[in-house]
Amino acid sequence: MADVDSTPTVEPTAAAAAAPAAMDQSDDPTEEATASDEHPGTKEQAEVGKSGADADPDADADPGLYRYIKDELFTSEIYKVEIQNLPKFVGFNDLKKFLAKHGLNPHKIKLFGRQTFAFVTFKNQEERDKAMKMVHGMQWKGQVLSVRLAKPKADPIQRKRKQQREQGDEEESRPATKRQEAEAAGEEEEAGEPFSVQIANVVTPLWQVPYEEQLQRKQQEVEAVLQRLAKEIGSTNKAMVPWIFAQKGKYNNMCCPLEDIQPSPSQTQYRNKCEFLISMGADGQDKTIGFRLGKYKGGSCAVVGPAETTHVSAEAKRVVAAFQKFIRTTAYSVYSPETYEGHWKQLTVRTTRTKQAMAMIFFNPQKLEEEELDSLKSALKIFFTEGEGADSGVTSLYFVREGQRTSPKPEDMPCELVAGEGHILEELLGLKFRVSPHSFFQVNTGAAEVLYSTVGEWAQLDQDSTVLDVCCGTGTIGISLAKVPGVNHIQHNVKLE
Repeated sequence: MADVDSTPTVEPTAAAAAAPAAMDQSDDPTEEATASDEHPGTKEQAEVGKSGADADPDADADPGLYRYIKDELFTSEIYKVEIQNLPKFVGFNDLKKFLAKHGLNPHKIKLFGRQTFAFVTFKNQEERDKAMKMVHGMQWKGQVLSVRLAKPKADPIQRKRKQQREQGDEEESRPATKRQEAEAAGEEEEAGEPFSVQIANVVTPLWQVPYEEQLQRKQQEVEAVLQRLAKEIGSTNKAMVPWIFAQKGKYNNMCCPLEDIQPSPSQTQYRNKCEFLISMGADGQDKTIGFRLGKYKGGSCAVVGPAETTHVSAEAKRVVAAFQKFIRTTAYSVYSPETYEGHWKQLTVRTTRTKQAMAMIFFNPQKLEEEELDSLKSALKIFFTEGEGADSGVTSLYFVREGQRTSPKPEDMPCELVAGEGHILEELLGLKFRVSPHSFFQVNTGAAEVLYSTVGEWAQLDQDSTVLDVCCGTGTIGISLAKVPGVNHIQHNVKLE
């Protein structure tokens, strides 16, 4: 087994790099802390849950905690159920497979340690009601399941601020403990650090760790995963116990051999896609484009620009600077996840080795008339084709209306080409790929080449080999190995120049 480090967080200078976390495209503030069902490995959450609801018990007295729940705004929290009496030791994958077996497609699943209940949300009322009717009373591993409606989760930032208000008077009248004094001193010390360091500490916590040590840590983490997998294979398939026992003896308790982690060819400017939030800057500057300094649930909406980061390409930084200059000349304010007012939300930038750049600006139209939106798009086009933004390198410019969506799929949002080509070209292993706005493409092209080359060496393909690339996304793996038909439900993803 081999692995490639595609997201190095090493920083050779004091100008910290901030690796951009994938920004959730939902207007639901509770979505930030919960993994989507596309990433099952991050599903199980060790949260302290209360049977009946995971919402704030005082929410009825403070409707502001649920302000994000509106009829015209998509959030799966309004289609939420609690499944009780689950079998012991059931994990996320077990529950997801069980629901899928019965034709159910959950949007989110939340487990609570070893508790025998879970919260499950769905994309619409029809799917939720179907699940309630089908699962309630069903037997699973000797347990009779029960299902009931669950309250939505309270807005984390509103809940935090309410708690701070309630605790404020009490804390002022009570002498601080040594631990509280130490924590306060640590916060003051961190607050005095440059924003470049603060953002690096938040989103790339290993940025001060030498890259070789990062690779060693990853090697150890993967070894631990393979050791756990060996245990699970032995406990779930008794017929394989003799084989797994022999494997563990040969490979340090792992189920298979593990080669050394292969490093990324580049440790700086390696990301070809970045998603930037538009908000108030941590320095007090309005309409700032950058990375969020903290988490929404932690009470922070401030952002820090990418100018001093080293993992973001110079091409992307130019695009950000141009867009920031443009939006600051407009009368439209930034979108607030607290009040749901404002317009400018997010900027996604994709760059390629061919020096092309795609920019997608996410804008909440609120109640603006079509004529005003057309005028804004026209101004965008002029700025980036004839004005100050003409030198930014943008070759594909999209305007995305991200309002109060009723669909949970980002690709369902209206995505309008304002200027330039409808795609950009990226080179990988001598091939050129057309990348469209919603295409999946590895964010570190150089590391992807290392990975695909390793796959090709191991596959030992010849002229008589047939490669089936199922769920291929942009088709980079299969196409780089051989000329194969792309099999994927998103048809516009696969294009080969």
